[in-house]
Amino acid sequence: MANKPQIIVISKDTDDSFRWLSVGWCSVKLGTKGTPKAEALMAKAHQQIDAAKNVPDAIKRLRKAGFTVIRGQ
Repeated sequence: MANKPQIIVISKDTDDSFRWLSVGWCSVKLGTKGTPKAEALMAKAHQQIDAAKNVPDAIKRLRKAGFTVIRGQ
């Protein structure tokens, strides 16, 4: 993937849970969900999210791990 994989974070900084969407790299509709690359990115994203203390920390960790993070509503 030439560009960084993108994630849309739809959780507020004060939320207790973390809601997010992948952008194009893990999609049933596009047929990319089960590919090795998508599975590796999904595992990498979950690892960063699971290790985070809160939503801002998760965003920081995702960016450090090479994801572009977009805030959504």
